[in-house]
Amino acid sequence: MSAKYAKERKQFDVPIASFEAIQFMLAEMATFVYAMESMVYRTAAAYDEGKSISRQAAIVKTLLLRVARQGCGFRGPGTRRDGLFARIAG
Repeated sequence: MSAKYAKERKQFDVPIASFEAIQFMLAEMATFVYAMESMVYRTAAAYDEGKSISRQAAIVKTLLLRVARQGCGFRGPGTRRDGLFARIAG
């Protein structure tokens, strides 16, 4: 959603996706999503194996909330402060 918006939104008659700072933000968001997804899958696999996951679950929750708070700080589609994600993140 953010990448699509960055390609459509123009500043100085140029899509903001061409700006290095925006590219960095998009890359950072994609990195967090990948890391969170990996952590969730590893925790779920440990749960399926019958292992205790309280530590992993706490780490996943902490990281998810930090990323959610950071994401809600950005302006643009899907990151409004009045949205569901913003309310969950606090």
